[in-house]
Amino acid sequence: MSWQGDKQVPNTGISAGPSAVAYHNKLYVFHQGTLNKGDLWYNVFDGSKWEGDAHVSNTGISISPSAVVFQNKIYVFHQGTENSGSLWYNVFDGSKWLGDKNVPNTGISASPSAVVYNNKIYVFHQGTENSGSLWYNVFDGSKWHGDKHVANTGMSSSPSAVVYNNRIFCLHQGTNDAGQMWYNVFDGSDWSGDSHVPNTGMSIAPSAVAHNGQVYSFHQGSSYCGQLWYNSFDGSRWHGDAQVPNTGISSHPSAVVYKGRVYCFHHGTNNNSQLWYNVL
Repeated sequence: MSWQGDKQVPNTGISAGPSAVAYHNKLYVFHQGTLNKGDLWYNVFDGSKWEGDAHVSNTGISISPSAVVFQNKIYVFHQGTENSGSLWYNVFDGSKWLGDKNVPNTGISASPSAVVYNNKIYVFHQGTENSGSLWYNVFDGSKWHGDKHVANTGMSSSPSAVVYNNRIFCLHQGTNDAGQMWYNVFDGSDWSGDSHVPNTGMSIAPSAVAHNGQVYSFHQGSSYCGQLWYNSFDGSRWHGDAQVPNTGISSHPSAVVYKGRVYCFHHGTNNNSQLWYNVL
């Protein structure tokens, strides 16, 4: 496999990082609008063309959203406006938005990461006021089960959760913006304990995806270098950090599998408000 080359999504202005999800044989890419103005937008790709950026009304966000498909609808999670520390979500049923709702008693920093596991949504996030702790809340389709703390797991910025080998892998940067990648694994009842990914320097937050029997974890390189890198895990070992050539990014990426390929979306270099993607 080889990278196809970085491409710009036309007429799509963003802030922070995007969140991409495959739904009804199309790619939906969600993002905050330009200039950190706190509005939610999305563009849709059918495999050949983009449909054009569309605004989600009455939905105020901070930083980046996290989209997931659950029970044939798209759930888009996000922090509330002006870094309010509250977790919200809006649901798209394929034709209309159902309205933004608050997740009760759930305080967050930065951006969430949502994943479907055992027919429930797990939403991971850093605790309030950049506490450096990892938390998650679970939604069964009708009610929230309450925010829970993941013990002995220190983090910065935002996590990235992915289901792999029937377990949740939750990847994150280490504490105090240390530039190291770590991950903890949940088997449905217990956490395995936080583990360090060797020789992998990163900035902000990773984006993990399962593809061809491996976990791929994409991230900006260390010290906000503006380069896109990834490491892959085959279930027993990490294969080593590799740079994606000729791909400049800001903030954190969003990777998704679509039609058998990995699409990695990202904000362009130097916070230029452009949405780009490369395909593996």
